[in-house]
This record gives sequence, C-alpha cells and structure tokens, in this order.
Amino acid sequence: MGSTTNAARLTLCLVLVLATGCGSNRFRGPVFLGVLGAAAAAAGGALMAIGSRENESLFQRSGAISLAAGFGLILTAGWWMNLQNTCEADSDCDEKETCSSYVTPAGQISQCVPR
Repeated sequence: MGSTTNAARLTLCLVLVLATGCGSNRFRGPVFLGVLGAAAAAAGGALMAIGSRENESLFQRSGAISLAAGFGLILTAGWWMNLQNTCEADSDCDEKETCSSYVTPAGQISQCVPR
C-alpha cells in the first residue's frame, strides 16, 4: 500500500511541476489543460485495466469516460494553443517574435515565429 501512495504523490508532484513551470506566459493555460488531460487519460487507462482484470464493469465504464475526457482535454489544449499562436500583424506576437504567413493547400496560415 505504501508504494501506491508514493507513486500517487510522485505523480501529483510531476503534474503540478509540469502544469505551473512549463511554457511561456502565453501558453501556460493550454499547457495546464494538456497536463490535466494527460493525467485524466492515464487515470482512465488504469481504471479500465483494473476493471478488465477484476471484471468490474463500473471501473471499465468510468475508465472509458475518463480516458475519453482526457483525450478531449488534450485536443482542446492543442486547439487553444494554436489560437494563441495565430497572428495578423507583428503586434499580435511577443517582442522576440514576428508574424509570418505561409501558403498551404489548406489556405494561408499566419503564425508567430522567432525573429
């Protein structure tokens, strides 16, 4: 039982460090959401594995819901980060970045890139 508690503490510590210490100020929110989604997906996968091993349908269903919600949060974080990286002019970017436009088969894409 002690090793499970230590693993949970280590996981919580890693989640907090990744969520608060990584990314620039502009991306801190999406990074936090992505880390939260990864934690939910990992917990959901673990619940599904336990439910499958013990033949408990409640664990399997709650694990599947948590896994789907985690993946949804990860996708939402990526979309949010992409929205924060788009620009129309240099004033939309940070001081050390410039707005650059590219023509792709999907259309014109503008994003902030380092100078």
